[in-house]
Amino acid sequence: FNTTDLSNGVSIGTTTSQILFANAGIYNFQFSIQFENTSTSLSDVYLWIRKNGVDIASTAGLISVPNSHGGTNGHSVNGWNYFISVNSGDYVQIYWSTSATTTTVKYYAAQTSPAIPSVPSIILTVNQVTF
Repeated sequence: FNTTDLSNGVSIGTTTSQILFANAGIYNFQFSIQFENTSTSLSDVYLWIRKNGVDIASTAGLISVPNSHGGTNGHSVNGWNYFISVNSGDYVQIYWSTSATTTTVKYYAAQTSPAIPSVPSIILTVNQVTF
């Protein structure tokens, strides 16, 4: 992660894959990830959540990123949300794994003709729902 729009008690860590929590509570942890596959074969990707370096049970998901076709790379935006209980000082990370080196988490810059805003590689929204 490299950009924060708004924040109150949740921040990006020195290790930028870590989302830090200043306050204990239950948080709604929502994210979407933009994948690109340059191969002519489908690519399977696992996504899951870790808290303080430990996998959180039942948070894994398996998706298939479409293959490239007609000279166009395959794309997939996938999103999840979880309620996660944290203590002050905890951190949470999003992990992903694929055996296909042709599949990446992809950012696309804004275009001017036609005008299209940039496509973030990952969007994360965290809301505290209880204290």
